[in-house]
Amino acid sequence: TPLVAMYGGNAMNVGQFANLAASDPTRSYLLMNYRGYGGSTGTPDEKAIVSDAKLSIRYARNCMGNPTAQLYLVGFSLGSGVATQLAATENPAGLVLICPFDSMTSVACNIVPFFPRLLPLDKWQSTKYAPRVTCPVTIMRADYDDVVPANSTEKLIRAFRTPPAIRHYPANHNNVFTTTGFTQDLLQAMPVTDQSRFDF
Repeated sequence: TPLVAMYGGNAMNVGQFANLAASDPTRSYLLMNYRGYGGSTGTPDEKAIVSDAKLSIRYARNCMGNPTAQLYLVGFSLGSGVATQLAATENPAGLVLICPFDSMTSVACNIVPFFPRLLPLDKWQSTKYAPRVTCPVTIMRADYDDVVPANSTEKLIRAFRTPPAIRHYPANHNNVFTTTGFTQDLLQAMPVTDQSRFDF
């Protein structure tokens, strides 16, 4: 199966994605909490989070018995910065960004209160890495996002070398996952090339 690595938002326990993973037999899922998040110990910072994410992908592929398993990267909010950096180096089959922003600096006025545990030096400049991404990109936007300004997402969209596919949802930042059609769109953005093993 393909490996789907999912990265959550600030103060989010990525275990919230467990129901999606449990209901999908056609993909393998890696749900990684950042340092200091969920049951993880330590203090989060940008360099450590990205390093941990790369290590966890190698670990998951080895657990699958397939070191070159097809990879999809999914990032929500803060996780969009993680996923975009990884996409620039890990050669994924696809990148899905949910409520993404161009850089931490760009949206500081809106999101600093929501990111109390991140160091001020963390910049999360996704526009720096986006031009290096060669895989298909899907952007899933909340039309009433109350954390990430629309122009921040627009700047990121323009930074990719190939225009991403854009999906809109009548939701705010934190309830986009529950909107009609969201899960279906997410799964469609991560196609499974070999379905033969799952025809029961």
